[in-house]
Amino acid sequence: MPEISKNEKILMKGCALNKLLTEFSDFLDDNCKIRESTKNLRLKIVKQFLIYLNQQSISSFKSLSSDIIFKYLNCSNLSNSTKSSYLEVLKIFFNFT
Repeated sequence: MPEISKNEKILMKGCALNKLLTEFSDFLDDNCKIRESTKNLRLKIVKQFLIYLNQQSISSFKSLSSDIIFKYLNCSNLSNSTKSSYLEVLKIFFNFT
């Protein structure tokens, strides 16, 4: 699993994000035949998304909407193709959850 910076640890403190990332990492290992670098990139994307949700005080996937997901994708200066790739990773993650 990718290293988590000190600031990210602070953001994730008190929530189940670390556990969820570990479970997603295990899921990728067990169900996806991908390179370690691809797995790490997927984990990084999901981790960033979960941190964003935490910052927005969203604590349940039940309260997620497409608006929130698109706000996340648009909050950074990503190309449209990168946004599309991120969205594909998030779809894999949501199917996992």
